[in-house]
Amino acid sequence: MSGRGGDRADGCGLEAGYHGAVCVLEEGPLARFGAPGSLDPAVPVTGPDDPGLARVVHGRTSREFAQVYTPIHLRVLTATELYGSQWARGGPGSTMPAPIAASTPSTTQRCSILLALVAMEPVEGVVSLPGGLSLSFVETGDRDGPPAVFLHGYVDSWRSFEPVLQYLPAWIHAVALSLRGHGRSAKPADGYSVAALAEDVLGLMDALGIRAAVLVGGSSGGFIARRIAIEHPERARALVFLGSPYALRGRSGPEALADALSAYGESVPTEFIRSFQEGTIVQPVPAPFLERMVGESAQVPARVWRATLAALLNDESDGGLGEIRVPTLAIWGGRDSMVSRADQDALLDAIPQSQLVVYEDAGHSLYWEEPRRVARDITTFIAGLR
Repeated sequence: MSGRGGDRADGCGLEAGYHGAVCVLEEGPLARFGAPGSLDPAVPVTGPDDPGLARVVHGRTSREFAQVYTPIHLRVLTATELYGSQWARGGPGSTMPAPIAASTPSTTQRCSILLALVAMEPVEGVVSLPGGLSLSFVETGDRDGPPAVFLHGYVDSWRSFEPVLQYLPAWIHAVALSLRGHGRSAKPADGYSVAALAEDVLGLMDALGIRAAVLVGGSSGGFIARRIAIEHPERARALVFLGSPYALRGRSGPEALADALSAYGESVPTEFIRSFQEGTIVQPVPAPFLERMVGESAQVPARVWRATLAALLNDESDGGLGEIRVPTLAIWGGRDSMVSRADQDALLDAIPQSQLVVYEDAGHSLYWEEPRRVARDITTFIAGLR
C-alpha cells in the first residue's frame, strides 16, 4: 500500500505528505475499537446492530499499512457534534466512550466518522546525567504507556533497534539509548564496566521519569538488563533477552576478538567492522541498514571496543541470576553461531520465571533479521504482564 494520495485499502485513503491516513467508517455508530489484548492487525467490531460498520484497528491498520506507518494512534477528528471530543488509544482494554445517546445514529443513517491514524515517528533526544555524561536516545509511543527500555549489544547503538521499533504498537512507550562510548553519546576515558553502564541506564530512566520498565537487552545488552534486575529489582518490571549469552568468561571467540583488537590504535578498520557485523546474521537484512550499523560501530573508538569487551569477559552477574524475580522472556536464533542453546538453557535454569522462544532460522542478530516477529513477541509478552 503506497503513501500517495488517492490510494485506497480497507476503506482508508492516504493523504500525500501525511504520515497517517483518514479512514471513513459509514453507516453505524463506533462503540468500541480493538479487543482487549488482541494482537490482530485489524479487529472486526461489527455486530448485529451495526452491520454497516467497517473495521477499526488495535494499535495499527492493515499489515500493508503497518509496514510503512507504525506505531499508530487513533483519535476522532470530526463528527464532534455527535461524539464530543472523545478519543482513545489502541492499547489493551481501550474503549471508545459511548456516544451521546440522543445523537447516536441508527444503522440506517449514514454516519461518516473520520479517524486519523497518526504514525508516531521516533523522537531523538539527549540527556545529561549527574556528572555531565550525555546519552543519546530515541523514544516512541505513548509516554503514559508501559515503558520498555532497549539496551543494545556490543559496539552498536540505539539504531540497532530501529527495525523493531517501527513495528511496536503505540501504547508501548519504547526508549532505546546509545550507551556511553557509542553512537552520539559521550565517549569518556573510562566507565565501561557492566555496573557503570547499568547506572547510566538508571540515570536515563530517572531523567525521563521512568520508575520501572521492561528491560530489553540485545545480545550483551542482556548483561546490563539483568544486573539492574539483580541490584535494583524495583526498577525492572520484566526482562527480555534477545540472543543474550549466559556468560562470556573463558569463551574462545570473545578472547580471540580481544587479541585482534589489541593491534588497532584509535579506530577499528571498516572492513573488520563489516566482517564482524555480517557474522551476526544468517538471513539477509536490508543493505542500507547493515551499512548504517557498520557506520555506527565505526563511531566507537578502539579503546571502547577493548574496554567494553574486557568488562563483558569479566562480568560475573550470572552468579546472581537466581535472584531475579520478574518475568523473563529469552528469544534466541536457532542458527546463532555466537550464543549457544546451552546458554539459553542455563539462563532458563537460573531464572525462576523465564521462558524461551526459538526462531529456528535466525542468527545472532535476530532482531535485525525478523524484526516484525520480535516486535510481536515483545508486545505479547508486555500485554500479558499483570
